[in-house]
Amino acid sequence: MRDYFSYAPALIIPRVTAAIILVTFARILNPEEMGLYAFIIIVGEYLDTIFCRWIRAGYSRFYFSLATQRRPIEITVLILICPGLAASIIFAFAYAGLDANLDMQWASMLALYVSSNFVLYQGLQYLRVRKERRLYVLIECGRSIFGFGLAFLLTNHIEMNYTWLMIGTQSTTAFAASYLLLRMVKEQQNRRFEKDIILELLRFSAPLLITFFLAGTILVIDRLMLQSLNGPAMLGVYAVSYQLARPAMDVLFNTINVGGYPKLVAAYEAEGDIGAQRILYQKNVAIALVTMPVLFFIVTTSSQIANLLLEDEYRTVAPTIMSLIAISSFIRGWVRFLVDQVFLLKKDTLTQTWNLAPATISIIVASYVLIPIYGVYGAAYSTIIASVIEALFATWRAQNRMKFRVFGREVYIIIISCLVGTTFIIINTMIFNQTGWLCASIVTLIAYSLVVRQFGILKFLRN
Repeated sequence: MRDYFSYAPALIIPRVTAAIILVTFARILNPEEMGLYAFIIIVGEYLDTIFCRWIRAGYSRFYFSLATQRRPIEITVLILICPGLAASIIFAFAYAGLDANLDMQWASMLALYVSSNFVLYQGLQYLRVRKERRLYVLIECGRSIFGFGLAFLLTNHIEMNYTWLMIGTQSTTAFAASYLLLRMVKEQQNRRFEKDIILELLRFSAPLLITFFLAGTILVIDRLMLQSLNGPAMLGVYAVSYQLARPAMDVLFNTINVGGYPKLVAAYEAEGDIGAQRILYQKNVAIALVTMPVLFFIVTTSSQIANLLLEDEYRTVAPTIMSLIAISSFIRGWVRFLVDQVFLLKKDTLTQTWNLAPATISIIVASYVLIPIYGVYGAAYSTIIASVIEALFATWRAQNRMKFRVFGREVYIIIISCLVGTTFIIINTMIFNQTGWLCASIVTLIAYSLVVRQFGILKFLRN
């Protein structure tokens, strides 16, 4: 249990803060400013996916074998990050020069975002593999909370626009990234660079470059095309609704994966397929335990959430967008954090590319066709289509590499509990409106906690 949930504050608080930032500043800034701010994050995360995520995957996979030999893996990874960082900064200014809705100020903010976050993400991975949980949690919580506070001060005392919002949130990120960079460099300063390590990482991780490129495209193409076809204002409306649904799912998947993936690798190295199959099902149960209730809750009560948190200009589209994005995020998270890890264990990263290719093609075509017809709804529909196609291909191929359980007693109990709880919330909302929704949600949460404890699901995870 501790392995799965010890990083929870570091994953929950930053994502909750990100949602609070969008909801808060959506009341202060107009949709166009919010769209420009969201677009920086979208493009920045896309560039990180392409240039750096494959490096971190290789780092996690080989850390245990290389670090025990006191070989300089950190310095190798930092060297690999540099070309991607340089390419991202060049891309920022080139892209801004080609898009009439963007300017050099936007490019500068994107350059700030990628510079601070590329280093930060690697530094956090460094803490994660070393199991420095407290420092990991402190950095993630501190930078998000202080970043929000600084952004609020800057926008209120200097100028209310996306630039000062971005400067505020990213200043604390840059500070944390600088600390982690200095620590990694200091630890490695007396070790010599080894060419063999970079070749070993490239052999494993290079095929992932294509995989992460396709995965990143699936993740952002709906918003990229929405901005391109409908402009920043429409993207701002979509992004605020999107942010109320997806981070809730992401934080839960990431919470389990941060502690669960190293445990899975260790079991596979020690026991082979038998150990991995055991941990995969345990991880599957942990995923279902925390993500399914949230998924059912968002889909059932999206209208109430939108009415409670958003201004009128967002409320019309928010409930449908939130429901569709929550479903898509659940499917994609289950594939990424459970199914795809079979391919990582087997070092069969090329197969992931074949899984993602059909989904990438489908979301590009769907976005191109549906967004002009349905607007923001078309963008959300396209994510559902791609997620389902990716899940079908990935599950089929993963089961051919290593048989693992998806359903079992524990999962069935969780599904039935969620269905009963959802029905209870719907009935009370229909009868008592907002008051019934809040009370029924609290009662359902308490009842769900008692059920999973009574039926031994928590005990199963502890064992």
